[in-house]
Amino acid sequence: MDVEVPSAAAIVKEARASVGLVSAAFSEMVSELPSVRRPADLRRLLGIDYGTSWRVVRVAGASDPLGVASAVPRPGSVSRLLSSAAARGVRDLTIERVRLAVEAHEALAVRHGGERSVFDAMLCSLAPEVGPGVDLDAKRAAYRANVLLYRRQIDATFGCQILRRAPDGADGGLRVEYVWLSGVIGLTRFDPSAALLLAKTEVHHDTRAEREVNRRLAVGGEQVDSPEGLLLRQFCSDRLPAVRMEEDVRTGVRSYSFDSNGLGVGACMSFVIGERQRPVECDLDGSGRPVWRTGAKRASPAGVGMTDLFVDPALVEHPSARVFVVGGVANEYDYEQPDDQRHRFPVQERAEVAGRGPGAAVCDEVPRYGEMLEWAFDSVGWEGRERYALLRCRVDYPVLHTTTLVEMSI
Repeated sequence: MDVEVPSAAAIVKEARASVGLVSAAFSEMVSELPSVRRPADLRRLLGIDYGTSWRVVRVAGASDPLGVASAVPRPGSVSRLLSSAAARGVRDLTIERVRLAVEAHEALAVRHGGERSVFDAMLCSLAPEVGPGVDLDAKRAAYRANVLLYRRQIDATFGCQILRRAPDGADGGLRVEYVWLSGVIGLTRFDPSAALLLAKTEVHHDTRAEREVNRRLAVGGEQVDSPEGLLLRQFCSDRLPAVRMEEDVRTGVRSYSFDSNGLGVGACMSFVIGERQRPVECDLDGSGRPVWRTGAKRASPAGVGMTDLFVDPALVEHPSARVFVVGGVANEYDYEQPDDQRHRFPVQERAEVAGRGPGAAVCDEVPRYGEMLEWAFDSVGWEGRERYALLRCRVDYPVLHTTTLVEMSI
């Protein structure tokens, strides 16, 4: 016998209708209780936990039912809620309506997802308005598990590109020059074998010219031969461990790691590197318009990952960007076709303008961030820093072995 397989659109439609019934039932129940405007009111009146109170009030007041799908409480907690509501005078008909609506939604989740948490995750992929809360719970759980498995953790990572327009290329293509600041804040390891990686670089051994091309520019403009020379020690932890280099002669990849600095939170360290890039030509999107693309690879469990673009108004007056998260095969990702779904990871992140000037970058996660930007502008001699707009993509608990790609139209 043929079994009809529901389409994505059908599942979303069914979920929206189901949550709509739950929302209407909760709304009716709340209207029959005296003076309930906030979760705290419901908690005090019925003697239930705050989490259930918050879910009920949020679902009851939803303008778009699908946007609160993940907030619908489970039947067990609703059963306790209804017992208290009945004792407070809510009609039997309303009690039964709430019970049936919640049970029907749970049955829908089991039918399509096997269990409720999987169904909520499914809706994240199908309907963007469902995503943030569900994604955050899953990413937080993955972060905690990965800290145990990898035996290291990072409080925060950040990368900031200070972008300004450079003279156009010989063929008239739009070019950009930039300063690249990046750092790891609060790196702690819990096992002696856990690596304290600074950076990896690929080297060429064919000609001296190729070796010279691979040398890098510090923020001040001087050339350096290794990432160690890019360390901004005035913004790093005191007494950073020495850096050692290991080269894979087969692949030509050099790994730069910090030597042992002990274990546990007492040996927590932070480091920042800075690099100045020569003018490079912008990419073009599918319609031929110039875009700026940058990516942040997630190689260690981190609580926060930030990608910042600090943009000269002469380049983009009002910057905006699309954000994509791709799996561990980011090197296979087709940057010319960013909407290609094959490698996209189904979590939702976004970039927003946080303000203008170095002061806009100040945040709890990155110590002395504004001061660091001031120093970078002084080092390169660029003017007009207070006009630069900060476009920030902040990711809580970034998924390990993914890459966050930020694409800004120019």
